Amino acid sequence: MDQVLSIFMLPKKDQGYCNSWNICHHILGYGIVVTVIANIFEGIMGVKKLKWGYVGILGVLAFITAVLEVFRYINSKRLVQYVESTSNS
Repeated sequence: MDQVLSIFMLPKKDQGYCNSWNICHHILGYGIVVTVIANIFEGIMGVKKLKWGYVGILGVLAFITAVLEVFRYINSKRLVQYVESTSNS
């Protein structure tokens, strides 16, 4: 609910606390995802095959997420370098 309602409280880009807002928003989002995963684990503790299947799916999704985060980081660094190089010329 907090994630949905936060769109109405989103600060403008020129305000100083926009970066802090993004950090808090991401931490809250990751916390919600971790809570959901833990809740599902708690619900399927009795079935061993289902548990290992879920672990496998989570492992694949975690790997894909890590790869995409690395790509996002590299692209953001390239964009910053491109902007700096075009603004200096």
